[in-house]
Amino acid sequence: MTCMWSLLKDGSVGVDVLVPIENDLFDQVLSCLDDANLSSRAVSCKVLQQIFTLLKREIDVDQLHRLYVDLLKRMDDSSNDVRLAMTRTLVAYFECFPSENYNRTLYRAHVEAIYRGLLVHLDDSTTDIQVSRSRPECRK
Repeated sequence: MTCMWSLLKDGSVGVDVLVPIENDLFDQVLSCLDDANLSSRAVSCKVLQQIFTLLKREIDVDQLHRLYVDLLKRMDDSSNDVRLAMTRTLVAYFECFPSENYNRTLYRAHVEAIYRGLLVHLDDSTTDIQVSRSRPECRK
């Protein structure tokens, strides 16, 4: 995962490389989110954030709906560093949703599940998580 993070961070891997391998890549990164190693989980959050930032609207809405369950699980991580990294990842994740042509009626169950999952964390006891939530980029 660290190698992938390095490639993404320095711009060695672009959209043209990521789009064809998107499904396999998400499977690999999501499996690392459940790793017992704290640094693997934290780096996986950073990798996902960078993938979301690069791919933005290239990610299919159905794929985005498949991802939120695993993303929200990390908000319950035992490590505050992972939880904080996931708040930044979620900001990038939400920016991938289309602003137009998103059928809220059709996808209502998904939207409600995401809101319910996040609602639990609005009164987080960790100050860093609360501060991250109040930053302008987290309120988009």
